[in-house]
Amino acid sequence: MKILSDERQLDSLPSKISIGILIVQDLVAVAVLIFISSMSGINNSNTLQSFAAGGILIVLLFLIGYFILPKITKRIAKSQELLFLFSICWCFVLAALFLYVGFSMEIGSLLAGIILSISPYAMEISSKIRPLRDFFLIIFFIILGLKMQISQVQEVIIPAIVLSGIALIFKPLVLMFLGRWLKYTKRTNFLVGSTLAQISEFSLIVAALGLSVGQINSTIFNTIVLTLIITIFLSSYSITYSWELYNRFSNFLSIFENKRIKSERKVKKEYDTILFGYNRIGFSILNALKSLKRKYLVVDFNPDIISNLKKFDIPALYGDVYDLNFLEELNLEELNLIISTVPDVETNKLLIETVRAVNRKVVVILRAHTIEDALKLYEDGANYVLTPHFLGGEYVAKMINHSKSGDKDYKDERNKHLRMLREILSKGANHPEVEKN
Repeated sequence: MKILSDERQLDSLPSKISIGILIVQDLVAVAVLIFISSMSGINNSNTLQSFAAGGILIVLLFLIGYFILPKITKRIAKSQELLFLFSICWCFVLAALFLYVGFSMEIGSLLAGIILSISPYAMEISSKIRPLRDFFLIIFFIILGLKMQISQVQEVIIPAIVLSGIALIFKPLVLMFLGRWLKYTKRTNFLVGSTLAQISEFSLIVAALGLSVGQINSTIFNTIVLTLIITIFLSSYSITYSWELYNRFSNFLSIFENKRIKSERKVKKEYDTILFGYNRIGFSILNALKSLKRKYLVVDFNPDIISNLKKFDIPALYGDVYDLNFLEELNLEELNLIISTVPDVETNKLLIETVRAVNRKVVVILRAHTIEDALKLYEDGANYVLTPHFLGGEYVAKMINHSKSGDKDYKDERNKHLRMLREILSKGANHPEVEKN
């Protein structure tokens, strides 16, 4: 999560899938922590009672988080300092509560964060506690190193290497085959697998709790600690250089892409315009293409978006823009207009290089988030580069300059915007909360 956040990749489809898997993984870890804490009871009846009590407590907290917490945060959010202090206090209170009832305080801390994510001010809270998160992340790794007993390294090094190999190789393979079954592209599957190669940090918490209640010995605990260190170290490189790794091995990754995907890449209608990427700023562009009666095709690598578009009889094709073989299947030579709302600069560079090699006259409109990326794409031959943040500012400036009747003009713009947002939502699309920078 930290690397994805630093790399500004939380908006990408592979990152969203990875985060979803991590959330499920953490929820399973919570259940395991509650179970291990319950195992310290005297008999089986006490264990079941403790486990049931933990489940009831979690349900109650989620009800509070859904119905009561938003009302509290709405009042507190008027002051940024109070919102920050409330978030920290909320974490400490839940950690202390779970410790008081006989469970691990890590369970309370994790649930505190999950419940806060329900709040409409989750993004603001996240930005406020980010410096604190980074500080305690350093402390976590210091503690991780302190827990490693050097005297037992020779004893646990071989098992740790074997377990690390399983985590770094077998786990990504399982995830990539799962992605293949769910009809994602080989690039999406590879990026998800490389992102989730390490073992979870919660494995250390689970192992520490298991050691404290006598379920495992120090040798097993040290093996888990060393495995975590190895996988964190190596997986950080696999995430950072995931694009380079994909480019190097993409020809060997076809096994992780469903064969039915290519058979479904048949477009019955002719088209002279392609819109790459719908679930970002593509909705308004698509409406413009409709009003101009252009023969268009929408391409996206999210199967859910493609399914929703087809429900509305919109010509749509499932595919990955970064897949050169897929691009070559498209009718690039006959196109008059190409629009890409994909935010990744490397993907757009590949797109324009491929297109310009076969069609020099086509108008190419791309998207970038930074000035540097926009200038690079202009140098590569883009006719125009969308920069959403700057364009948004220009639009508001024009709206202010052309406002003559005061509140009425803004009310008209507001009503138009509300209609557009509701139409977008009805078609299963949604703008991401965090965009790649």
